[in-house]
Amino acid sequence: LKKRPWNVIAVGGFSMATTKLFLRVQEILSSDQWFEDGRIAMTYALDETARIFQHSARAAVEFPSWPPIAKYCAGLARYVQSPLNEYAALGPDITSIVYEEDHQQLIPREKLLTALERVLVDITNYVGVDINRAVHDTYYQQLLPFVCGFGPRKAQLLVKKIASMVSATFFI
Repeated sequence: LKKRPWNVIAVGGFSMATTKLFLRVQEILSSDQWFEDGRIAMTYALDETARIFQHSARAAVEFPSWPPIAKYCAGLARYVQSPLNEYAALGPDITSIVYEEDHQQLIPREKLLTALERVLVDITNYVGVDINRAVHDTYYQQLLPFVCGFGPRKAQLLVKKIASMVSATFFI
């Protein structure tokens, strides 16, 4: 915590001991005088996307030398920063998350994926996507296929064309 700048502490975990961890971190922060007033934002974070991320191919590419628990923490931090981006980044693995415990297994996986993608499209278009950021940030680019009228191919083509236009203007 002393090495890196931070604004919030998110706590997530695999068991009920997470509550004890949350209370212990609060205790440490208040006693160690991290700030003059002893206050820092703390929150519980849902960890369903982080659990999937820690064992994913995406995590293996991004953090090849990290142990699974560190990848889990990275996924948890990303979820706190942008839940929409994390759900979009899951791709077809989003169907692994259980939303309705009793009846979800009765829906065919393809229908569930279609419904979840439609929700991602609705929310992405409600929130909006910064195209300039998407051109330069590959993690943020994962939202582009969920913009209305786009799909994976159009989003990828758009990023390539804009990136080539931007790089061409720098050389003129």
